[in-house]
Amino acid sequence: MADRKKTMRIALAIAFTMAYPALSWYFSSTAMEWYKTLELPAFMPPAVLFPIVWGALYILLALSFALYIAGENHSTGTVLLYILNGVLNPLWALVFFRHHNLFGAFFLLIGIFSLAVLIYKRTLEQNKTAAILLLPYILWLAFVLYLNYETAFLN
Repeated sequence: MADRKKTMRIALAIAFTMAYPALSWYFSSTAMEWYKTLELPAFMPPAVLFPIVWGALYILLALSFALYIAGENHSTGTVLLYILNGVLNPLWALVFFRHHNLFGAFFLLIGIFSLAVLIYKRTLEQNKTAAILLLPYILWLAFVLYLNYETAFLN
């Protein structure tokens, strides 16, 4: 029975984490014409890179969450932080792409970045592998913070 509960927790963690990219895509897909009108930062990667990087990061996030929640000593508080991260991620796409609120998205992204660092610290206490899987996400968020900041000030 314990193995069945553990398997269910892992499956739910992966399913949840893989659902929020779909929401992010939904919020951003209709705004691409607007996005093309923006003045973008000099270091903006090619658009084709974003779905590749985010796809890989969401897989790492799902694995991190699954490894963390599979552990015997996982805390409900940290699980809730993973869930909050999953809620805030697509919310950023809504604020940026649908509402065209570049500064609002920037401040939301500061919160997401801070939350990711907190999740990393708390996960590191219980599962080092799960925590290490979060590092590329945190680094990418720092870069996206720069891109969002520059885009907001250029427009």
